[in-house]
Amino acid sequence: MEKNIDLRVKRTYKLLSDALIKLMGQKPFEKITITDICNEAMIHRTTFYTHFDDKYALLRYTMSTIEDPYDSIEVKEKTFSGYKHYYMKIAENTLAYINKNIDIFRIFLKKNREDSFITYFHRMFSKKLEKRFYEAEKSSGISLPVPVPVLANLYSGGCISVIVWWIENDMPCSTDDLLEYLNIIIRQVDYDSIP
Repeated sequence: MEKNIDLRVKRTYKLLSDALIKLMGQKPFEKITITDICNEAMIHRTTFYTHFDDKYALLRYTMSTIEDPYDSIEVKEKTFSGYKHYYMKIAENTLAYINKNIDIFRIFLKKNREDSFITYFHRMFSKKLEKRFYEAEKSSGISLPVPVPVLANLYSGGCISVIVWWIENDMPCSTDDLLEYLNIIIRQVDYDSIP
């Protein structure tokens, strides 16, 4: 019986997530109501509130169901060059992740360019970078040249801005070319020469 309940809950989550994705392709996230989501999913509002506090919780859940491109990456070399290599690996995984889910990202960006989706994705990316940078500082005993939140926000903001541009312009260059451009930019800072 418990297995059936789990399957029903999973089905409800999927219906709500699919409805949110579809609606985000039609109008900005901020204009989507719980009623819109429930009508699209053909689910009662009380069922929605049984599982989610609000549409932001549903958005977080929906984003969490897309494979996490960051957790498997480690800072292997405990130097500032190692941090640069880590960032480039994050950028590479992010582009692979977006390519794999390009239809969803196009839908999210279609009507939500200045909206909560971009903000949410930036925060998620930045928090992942912060966590890893802090871990790497602790394990290596080497401090980054600037506060971790500053570097994490700069890298995540820059990467996301470039990726949004890339998607909105129908991917005018290959992922390999885009990664090489990011690598050229990151290479301009010689981290190992920073005291």
